[in-house]
Amino acid sequence: MASPTESSTFNALKSRPEAMPGRSKKRDPSAVRRRLIDAATRCFADRGFEGVNSNEIARAAGVGVGTFYKHFRDKFDVHQAVVLDALEALRRRIAHSVASSGGTLEGQVRDLLEVIISYAEADPARFRVAFGPVAS
Repeated sequence: MASPTESSTFNALKSRPEAMPGRSKKRDPSAVRRRLIDAATRCFADRGFEGVNSNEIARAAGVGVGTFYKHFRDKFDVHQAVVLDALEALRRRIAHSVASSGGTLEGQVRDLLEVIISYAEADPARFRVAFGPVAS
């Protein structure tokens, strides 16, 4: 039988899960969602949409499949989040370029193409998942 001191120590630790070995603090939902989107991006880029399931995405993100379903209905839903994330990142880059560019229409189009190419080079996996395969 545990002594009163051992019991109270255990109860104190139990009320603070982060202090117990093998237990982690409650995860920030937005950080978990971000990890799932990043993991889905890697999985889809490596094996294609059809070659991946929700369990694999959860495992790659280091979470349980139940956590996956707290954030997404299915792999179609997480794929949509990956695409929207890529579009938003590209939109931010384009907005910055447009704000700092001037000159002719031809110059603006050239700047736009440079932004798209630099985005594809900086994050080829996300670009491939969102916009399709990139030719070599």
